[in-house]
Amino acid sequence: MLASVIGIPDAKFGELPFAYFVTTPGKQVDTEELVAHCRSKLAEFKVPAHFVQLSEMPLGSTAKIDKKALLQIWKDTQNA
Repeated sequence: MLASVIGIPDAKFGELPFAYFVTTPGKQVDTEELVAHCRSKLAEFKVPAHFVQLSEMPLGSTAKIDKKALLQIWKDTQNA
């Protein structure tokens, strides 16, 4: 699995963590399992508020996850 977390605007806290993930083909992941895993490893305020599965992760020219593209994906879904 490949995952990345971005900060999204929040009126109360300023920002909330929002996670995008991609699984290996044929593998299903339940978001409740992801939440439980994160809660066992992270402080509560660091646990993503939402998890969204993508078919592929946007990558930049250096083959690293493009967080600006993820933020744009989030913004596009807010305007839809």
